[in-house]
Amino acid sequence: KISLPNEALIVVKSEFFILQVRDGIVKRTLIKKGLSNTQFFEVLSNEINENSKVIVEGKAMVKDGMKVNISE
Repeated sequence: KISLPNEALIVVKSEFFILQVRDGIVKRTLIKKGLSNTQFFEVLSNEINENSKVIVEGKAMVKDGMKVNISE
């Protein structure tokens, strides 16, 4: 199972999303959220794995479908 920092989570009307980058494009992805604590939450969806590039900081600066460059 994958855990992500709470800063990566977007909540819209009881649905949970994360922003990930695939092929240089921002993709808003619906996820199933599992257990959580004050720092992290568990991702129960298969759309996210250890190789996923998830946006944690600067979420407000990007939108779904936007082309971005990745810097780690």
